[in-house]
Amino acid sequence: MNGLNQTHQGIEMGIEKVIYTAHTLQGALGWGQFYYTNRPVLQAWQDNNANALFTNRTVYLKHYRVGGTPQFVAGIGYKYNAPAHWFYSIYANYFDAIYVEPNPDRRTAEAVSKYLDSEVQYYAEIIDQFKLPSYYVFNAQLGKSFKIWSKYFLNVNISINNLFNDRQIISGGFESLRWDKANISKFDNKYFYMTGTTYMCTVNFNF
Repeated sequence: MNGLNQTHQGIEMGIEKVIYTAHTLQGALGWGQFYYTNRPVLQAWQDNNANALFTNRTVYLKHYRVGGTPQFVAGIGYKYNAPAHWFYSIYANYFDAIYVEPNPDRRTAEAVSKYLDSEVQYYAEIIDQFKLPSYYVFNAQLGKSFKIWSKYFLNVNISINNLFNDRQIISGGFESLRWDKANISKFDNKYFYMTGTTYMCTVNFNF
């Protein structure tokens, strides 16, 4: 595919407020619009030789959303800093406006050429872009700082992502490049699923 153009625009904001001594609330918001802005040209060749299946086929991708990433994100967190050099925090994050990456061949005039104007439902099955379900993810963090010989510090931090081990979350996907005009569901979309709970521990020594 040649001559593909995209626009990525949006806003981000964050806020942090100490509500009482060692207690802090945090918030973040991100909203974007990532979409294709033109009609690129598509070519295809056979795998085992140089014979062209087609060339210079216009792809009507303009205004379709770029897939593979959420275009709306919101999060809220709580953090506690204890006097004894330790802290913990928990975060809730919300993701939405996630679209499946479209198959360009399904957005061509040739893809829908066999259907009559009265068969609009078949047009929709071929050209509509699928929006993935929104989802929540909860993360946590715990840390402790140890003072050694009054002048050195040992810092230990533990991060836990996907705290509730939700493996049914679909985080992204794309349309199969193989497709059947007579049966769109024959080759399903390919999806990426959220990994289960993951842990990370970092240790650093300051001297």
